[in-house]
Amino acid sequence: MPVVTELKTGEMCMQFKKVPVDQFRSRVGDYLDGTEETPIVITKSGHPQWALIRFSKLEEYERLKVHDTRVTFYANELPEEDAAAFAGGYKGRETPEYG
Repeated sequence: MPVVTELKTGEMCMQFKKVPVDQFRSRVGDYLDGTEETPIVITKSGHPQWALIRFSKLEEYERLKVHDTRVTFYANELPEEDAAAFAGGYKGRETPEYG
């Protein structure tokens, strides 16, 4: 029986079924029919390897991804103004208990 799990990324939360690859192979038709409600993550040796989602959900994902403007950098790739902002380190904020 597949395990229903939640994946949280930022503010989004998505439920999916987690299925071992051997179980997926033996019941592929059942799982293809089931992707209408819930995406499936197929695992190998307990680790996620593949994701199976209905094509209409993939189109929705691609449409939403266009609006994601987040960018990641390695520390040595930071733009100069961002590197300067981090140069002093994190100062935090004072709390009443620790003044």
